[in-house]
Amino acid sequence: YIFGGYDSSKYSGSLTTIPVDNSNGWYGITIKGTTIGSSKVSSSFSAILDTGTTLLILPNNVASAVARSYGASDNGDGTYTIDCDTSSFKPLVFSIGSSTFEVPADSLVFEQDGSTCYAGFGYGDYDFAIFGDVFLKNNYVVF
Repeated sequence: YIFGGYDSSKYSGSLTTIPVDNSNGWYGITIKGTTIGSSKVSSSFSAILDTGTTLLILPNNVASAVARSYGASDNGDGTYTIDCDTSSFKPLVFSIGSSTFEVPADSLVFEQDGSTCYAGFGYGDYDFAIFGDVFLKNNYVVF
């Protein structure tokens, strides 16, 4: 992490500025939509960026649509099991502001326990998403 600046050798092109709502004490953003390959899996929803959260926690309806697209199974506790072989998976892409931000397929498997793999996304009882490290490590984010 870099505090108070950024490292231009870590990205190409220009940075995208997006509106942030911090009225609730966190970095709130609007996700305009979510796609996997050419399939749209969600419309607009709110999200916060959180370096203290590991997974990509999505609203229930968005998580269900994403899980369905990847053939993931709901474990009933906010997590999903997912195929360990992601070679046929398309990236998970979020439209934010005027740009798109990607979570590559290999980041969709968070943890492996023997032959069981757990998804890098889950759900919670929130009306917003929490974009944790699974999203942040794959995108150059400047606060």
